[in-house]
Amino acid sequence: MAQLLRWFKADCFRWVDRLPCAACGSASTEDGGPLEPSEAERARGADRVEAHRCRDCGAVGRFPRYGDPLTLLETRRGRCGEWANCFTLLAAALGFEARLVLDWTDHVWTEFLGQDGRWRHCDPCEGRMDSPLLYEAGWGKELTYVFAFSPAEVVDVTPRYTAVWPEVLARRGPASEADLAGVVEDLDARARAGAAPPPWRAPEARELAAARGPGAGREAGAAELAGRETGSVDWRLARGEMGPRAAAASLGGEPGALLAAAARPGAAVVGRLCGGARLCCVGGVPALELLAPGACVEVEGLPQQVGGVCAATGDGAFTVEAWLRARPAELRPEGFQNPLFSQHGPGSGWELRLLRRGVVCFLVTVDGVHHEVDAGAAQWPPDGWVHVAGVFTGERADVFVGGQRAGALDVPAGRRSHFEGPPCLGRNPAWRDRGARCLVAAARTSRAALEPRGFLPAPRGGSAQE
Repeated sequence: MAQLLRWFKADCFRWVDRLPCAACGSASTEDGGPLEPSEAERARGADRVEAHRCRDCGAVGRFPRYGDPLTLLETRRGRCGEWANCFTLLAAALGFEARLVLDWTDHVWTEFLGQDGRWRHCDPCEGRMDSPLLYEAGWGKELTYVFAFSPAEVVDVTPRYTAVWPEVLARRGPASEADLAGVVEDLDARARAGAAPPPWRAPEARELAAARGPGAGREAGAAELAGRETGSVDWRLARGEMGPRAAAASLGGEPGALLAAAARPGAAVVGRLCGGARLCCVGGVPALELLAPGACVEVEGLPQQVGGVCAATGDGAFTVEAWLRARPAELRPEGFQNPLFSQHGPGSGWELRLLRRGVVCFLVTVDGVHHEVDAGAAQWPPDGWVHVAGVFTGERADVFVGGQRAGALDVPAGRRSHFEGPPCLGRNPAWRDRGARCLVAAARTSRAALEPRGFLPAPRGGSAQE
């Protein structure tokens, strides 16, 4: 099953948020509302059609939502319903006992019967197996009803997918559990059409009953704490499935080092999420989501200055760096409008800024004068995480992209001018209408001029160029 899962996700099926425009080829399309299926679309199993309108030329494309798995073997595209439908067919064709699982809070996946006689979770969209608490613990779903279906059975499997059964029970509708069980039993009997219950039914019933019992909840494993990975970031954000527990702002090993990274036991949390900043997981990488207007992380529990010296960066050489993902087209036109990491105000402080062209700019203030250096001709990677850094040696300001020096500026001798305000990740602390729209996997200040070999390592869970 693991081999089938890997092949299906990597080589067989394709996720669709919005189809590219068939008329002009633009990838910039938007929801155009529902359309009636044509006779031909209905004949192939489509019960609804989405209109995808091109923002560039205005043409409207049709995206039929097919429910016939044989049609899906031809189209090989869709969202979770299409993925699970087609994957379940293939699993059954290969001899597995397999069934569809429908979550009433809007997701579909597959279960298959393992060699040990137990039903096992398998999500083809996410490429996940044996992670039943993924949706509750990782995505942040508040589950209500989860049912498994096959041509010969209907089962309420909700207890398998929650560690907090009493909370789920409180969210379920007005029907009593006894009435619901009666309805499910009736549907199951109709599906079996007089046949005896399958041999796995009795042990499964005992398993599900035990999961409803007191103290039955278990801790989610590491693989079950990830946010949703399929679909665009905007789509996952709209659904609230990026993952509530994936990241935190924590104090790093040296004084004044702000590190946005995976939460770990015993870490001292000193970052305050503000303005819609959220915790998420992208491609298996824990991250801070700074996409909403005003979203940022403000440092708490760290003095802003010690003896007149900046606590985060000291009074001499320092480094500011981050691993991030951003869409250049979504950044504002001027660099000062896109502060990524900032402790900067009028005539004072430092700032690492994002640029639509050139990727990054680094600012440092000496004797009340701002000195800025950008990355010149550096290019944004087409996708994935990119590392950016600003390094001040005391005599020169350097800016790095992907571990390579991309710009340098000699800075006159003088005393650094410090800003009396907190360091902020994702926003300028003085001009709060300025902020970078991005995802941050890690960010740090260091009271030394670091060489690239000393920069933060690539985010764990994904490569720098995914």
